[in-house]
Amino acid sequence: MLVVLLYRKRVCDLLTGLRVFKVKTFKFLNLKSKGFDIETEMTLKAIKKGIKIIEIPCKYKERLGETKLNPLKDGFLILIRIFSMCIS
Repeated sequence: MLVVLLYRKRVCDLLTGLRVFKVKTFKFLNLKSKGFDIETEMTLKAIKKGIKIIEIPCKYKERLGETKLNPLKDGFLILIRIFSMCIS
């Protein structure tokens, strides 16, 4: 996975939207993203700032309703976020 190569940290599911933070930690991350790249920013900033990450396995079910995700547009934004944070 790209995150492993760029940050030397294994993250199983970079794009699952569920995250739990203490308020102090959340403020410390100083997040800027407004779209689907927010999960990427949260995870990468946590890695860069040395915040402990614990992943809990979960089972996925088929989504009810329509997705708002645009794979090309949102995938591109996520890749741009990864590379921009890598060089900053």
